[in-house]
Amino acid sequence: LWWYSGYGFYRKEVEISEIGEGSVYLDLGEIKECSEVWINGKPAGVCLWPPYSVEITKLVKPGRNEVEVLVSNLLSNRYYFDSWGSRGKGEVLDSGMIGPVSIKFYP
Repeated sequence: LWWYSGYGFYRKEVEISEIGEGSVYLDLGEIKECSEVWINGKPAGVCLWPPYSVEITKLVKPGRNEVEVLVSNLLSNRYYFDSWGSRGKGEVLDSGMIGPVSIKFYP
């Protein structure tokens, strides 16, 4: 839906074998345009600009973990679709979680 302006919801279960003593971050890679992250049903943070990364150390556990990301795009796509041109002319922009997504462990 190239004209869509709103949000997309991503959900994934991941297995983590060991946490260790350091910090754990969820790196979302490239996001268009902002995101809200939840880990195991708890809010982890909001990313409004790069780097799209949040610390999740206190929210993850060894074993199965649920990662949820809500990604919102800009109104430009919708304005481009506006056949009356009442809001100006937008342009079609990439939207969503472009990635790559990874979990990073730091000592």
